[in-house]
Amino acid sequence: MIHVCKHISLTTICTTALDPLLVERIIRALLKGLEDYTIDERGDVGSWARLACIKGLGQIVLLFLAEDSVEIDKWLPSHTYHEIVAGILKQGVERLNNHRVEAGKQLVALLEAPHKPGREAWVPDTEGLFRELFVNTQYVAFTGLGCGLSYQCRSWGDELEGWQEPAWLYPKAVQLLSIERYRISVLRGLVLSIGSRNESTVSRRSSLS
Repeated sequence: MIHVCKHISLTTICTTALDPLLVERIIRALLKGLEDYTIDERGDVGSWARLACIKGLGQIVLLFLAEDSVEIDKWLPSHTYHEIVAGILKQGVERLNNHRVEAGKQLVALLEAPHKPGREAWVPDTEGLFRELFVNTQYVAFTGLGCGLSYQCRSWGDELEGWQEPAWLYPKAVQLLSIERYRISVLRGLVLSIGSRNESTVSRRSSLS
């Protein structure tokens, strides 16, 4: 779907090849993939699925936000939008650096995506807090979103490096617990991060203290 939209408009695809139920099934499959913590002799193989799902969910939302002629409430209900934000946030505070960076990339892209009149429900709750915590006046061009879209986004530090740094990220992340809609997801991510065993566990715990 995402790759096809690079060559064909989303409106055309929605009227010829997709229906809202199929889009809902795709999104549900990706949300379920965020909970894949399968481990085998190779390690955390579920992390591959989680990373792909972070990207996929962010790209699907951006496609619908960018399309004026699609009835967004029909194809991407606002409650589903916020489930996606919550799921990406959870990955954004977990233990794997590359997952946190990808989640940060998608979240900032969602914040900076063009929001059309009448689509106020498709904005993260307490948007101002997100911007205060994670967005500054440095501009970073996001051209690798994978969905044929690019944004000139305000970001932090050196190209999302902050999301790799526990001392930078976690004091900010705990403030997201004040947002009721996302509280459980953020808390679950923080608990998983604190309980993880890798080289940066100690620094994460210190950052949350």
